[in-house]
Amino acid sequence: MLNRPPFYMTFISLWKKMCYQGRKPWTQITIALPIKPATTGDDDLAVVWAVMSESTNNEVKETATGDMVWTMWGSHQYLQWLNIDPEKTKPVNKCIHPVMYETGARKETLISNKLKKAQKNGNSYEIESLERQLEEYLSAQAAKEATTTQSSGKDYHWSNYTECVVTYKKKQTRKVVNELQLTVKIRTAHLGCGDPRENNGYLGSADSSDVVDPESKMYQILKSIGM
Repeated sequence: MLNRPPFYMTFISLWKKMCYQGRKPWTQITIALPIKPATTGDDDLAVVWAVMSESTNNEVKETATGDMVWTMWGSHQYLQWLNIDPEKTKPVNKCIHPVMYETGARKETLISNKLKKAQKNGNSYEIESLERQLEEYLSAQAAKEATTTQSSGKDYHWSNYTECVVTYKKKQTRKVVNELQLTVKIRTAHLGCGDPRENNGYLGSADSSDVVDPESKMYQILKSIGM
């Protein structure tokens, strides 16, 4: 069993609600680190460095106010910080899933709302333009659905980690309760789809062979085109 930080499951729970196709949303939480009573500034910094050791290949930055900022780029650095080996772990144990997936319904709603406003204002030119946009969009969506050949589990979506920024503020108000705080801010992005129960713990469809089953036809296809 991998020794993951106690806040790992909190991250997963939050990200499942935050990840959407086409967006890279931030989610942020505050982590409490226990310390002994009456510690010095050097003692506090040693605790923080112990948590952040080997977390990133980038040098830590210090702000004008003395705050320390670590940045981890991509999922590999972040997973290694959680003591998860990206090379030896299936996506089912290192990615965020299932996540909410934004479909074209949002665009349809936006056009429809604009059309209602134009109709209310009696703008015939705008009404005609928006009606044409809506008709073209709905036709395109219908054609897309008719030709879609996604694998089983197409409604089961995944996201991955793209960036993590950890900040330790030098001046902390809660030190009196014998704890330090780290602000952890993470950006995620849509990864692919597929029910892991049907794909041996992997995705069924993605843009990279790294997250699909090595025994699958999809893996062979992606490898053949260099993905």
